[in-house]
Parts: sequence; structure tokens; C-alpha cells
Amino acid sequence: MRHSLFRVPLLLLALTVSIASCVKDDSSLDDLLQRYADDADQNVKNISFYYGTSDDDEDDITLPASDSVEHFDVLHTIDIVYDGNKASVSTLPSGVQSICNGARVEITSTLPHVRYIVSGSSSDGQLSIQSVEKFRLDLNGVTLCSTDGPAIYSQCSKKMFVVLANGTLNTLTDGAVYTPLAEKKMKGALYTRGNLIISGGGALTVTGQTHNAIATDDYLRVRSGCQLFVNAEGGHGLKANEGIYINGSVVNISVTASGGKGLNSESDIVIDGGHTTVIAEATSLIVEPSDTTHCAGVKSDNHITVNGGILNILCLGDNAKGMKSDGNMTLNGGEVNIVTKGLTLLSKPKALKCENNLYINGGELYAYALHAKPVDADGQMTVQSRYNKMVNTPHLFYIRY
Repeated sequence: MRHSLFRVPLLLLALTVSIASCVKDDSSLDDLLQRYADDADQNVKNISFYYGTSDDDEDDITLPASDSVEHFDVLHTIDIVYDGNKASVSTLPSGVQSICNGARVEITSTLPHVRYIVSGSSSDGQLSIQSVEKFRLDLNGVTLCSTDGPAIYSQCSKKMFVVLANGTLNTLTDGAVYTPLAEKKMKGALYTRGNLIISGGGALTVTGQTHNAIATDDYLRVRSGCQLFVNAEGGHGLKANEGIYINGSVVNISVTASGGKGLNSESDIVIDGGHTTVIAEATSLIVEPSDTTHCAGVKSDNHITVNGGILNILCLGDNAKGMKSDGNMTLNGGEVNIVTKGLTLLSKPKALKCENNLYINGGELYAYALHAKPVDADGQMTVQSRYNKMVNTPHLFYIRY
């Protein structure tokens, strides 16, 4: 198995080139949009993964104090070091216990204000943290590949702060198979029952071979400064039951799992900043003719709101949806680029699909669907009239404020 920083299918490399963040020359933009309008299969905006940095300060505006690791007082620090087929744990304070079985570490804690610093490498490693209190987990240059479950998981129902140490590269991969116990209770390569807050100045690559890559039963927040590279091979890229909030960072997600989603939440999805890219080449997951789950770049069972940042989505699979909400969808700012190229087999592959009301209030939206109408709202579609440019064709909807 290859564990590179980020694995991109060769097909995608052949199909994609970098996106310019904006087009400033109106005359060239007019020419470009006219070509898109005239030809349903040529000159379509290309979308590729972004490997630069994301400079933003949205945390200062939208971050609740309770989600700030800077407000988490550390009273106890525990080092966990992996070395091949073994692992070591530093001296433990009273109230914390550990069990090391080869490179598998189980931590049980009743103490508050604990910080765990994880480093080293193992091709058969795992970290389990059972805590009754919220805790901080620093990834300080760690590579963990599990063989029969998640790489890191927590059954703690309280907050888990994951901090990527500045300048470090970290890699987590779940097992190709899960034990029955892991199958029941653990839902991704990086999984927790409680809130998951990711921050720091390092990079993290997470591969979900069997289940989701990053998952929580509560909500997930990605703060500014990180670089996340996510491979969704067995499930979704980022999966959260109670909401996904992207404050900033670079987030690259490759989706190859049948029926997989890049971002998938049973509650709201809010994007305030950063540079998020989802490339999905996955097909639909068909359990039986009447039970079909389609692939999507971003999917919310409730509302989707984009206030800032850049969101790029490319869906190559048939029937796929670029961005889909079962509730309302609101675009207040930022830049959203969506391209769907799949065929219509079981349903129409929309770039943007809203089951309720769609509100376009600001920012920039480029929505293209090769084989369907690009934008579809079952409720009302409200477009603020102060836009600078709008193009609406059978395959392309473009608007810029």
C-alpha cells in the first residue's frame, strides 16, 4: 500500500488543471462565458486540487470561544511515540491509565486538561482514547496505519481538539477490514463521538479505505491554517451528524467510494473561508433498484450556507450532484465553482440541487452540468438584483456580485 501525502487518480491528473481564483478582465470573461454557453462539452472550467496556502482570519469572526484550543488550559501532557511494531507512553498522572499491545495504545482517563502528543510511525498501529473530559490531541509527525479498524478513535462524548503541529506531515489510514467490534462503534480512520475541532499549522492526510475518512457523531469544525488531504475510498470524506463548519484551511477531498460524499452532514454545512476542493469520480451506490444513494461533492440533510472562501467541486460520476441540500441553500459570499459531467441514468446530475429555497445574495457562482440543467430548487429561487454579471443557459448558470 502506498501512503503518500495525497493520492490522486491518474485519470484526474489528466483531466484537471488549476483554477484561477477569479477572472478580473471582463472582456475575457465575456468571451469565456460565451464559449461555455455555445458548447455544452468544450471549454468547461477545469477543477483541480489546490496545494497552496489559505490566508484568512475568519476564525476571529465566527469561532466560538468554546471551540478555541487557545482557551484549553493544559495541566497534564502525555507523549505517545510509535516505533514500528511497538509504542511507548510517557509517565502518566493519577487518573490516566494506558495499555500497550504492540503498536496498539488504549488510553483511559478521568482527568480534565490533558494534552496528548503523538509522533512516530507504525504500519499496524492504533490509538484509542476513552476520556470522560474533553482533551487535546497533538499530531506531531505521526503515521498510523491500522489493519482492522480506525487509526485514531475516541468514544468520548465531549470535545476533542486535534492540533496539527506546525510544519509536520501526519498520515492516518484505517484498516482494509474492520473487526466486528470496530464495525459497530467506529466510523472512520479518524473518529470521535464528540465534537471534533481541527486546527494548527501542519498537514494531515486521512484515508478511509473501509469507512469514512474523518467522522464524528457530533459536529466538525476546521479552523484556519491547516492542510487536509482526504481520500474517501470506503465512505465519505468528512462526515458529521450535527454539522460541518469550515472556517478556513486548505481541504482537498478525493471521493472514489460508491455513493460517497466529500462533505456529508445530517445537519447544517457552513463554509466561511478557506480553499475547499472536492473531486468525485464515484458512481452511485445501488443496494436494490428502489434503494439508490448518489455521489455528491457536498451534501446536507438540512441547510447549506456559503459566506466566504473558495469551494470547488468536480463530479465525474453518473447521477451525481455537485452540492445538494434537503433544506435551504444560501450563498452570501465567497466563490463557488461546480462542474458535473456524469450521465443521467437514475437521476439528473445537477451542479446545484436544493430541495427547499435557494437564496443567492452575493459572491460568485459558476454551476455547470453537462447532461442536465445546472441549478434546480424545489422551493423558491431568490436572486438579489445587484449582481454585476449573470449568464443563464441550458448547461451553465453563472453569477457574480
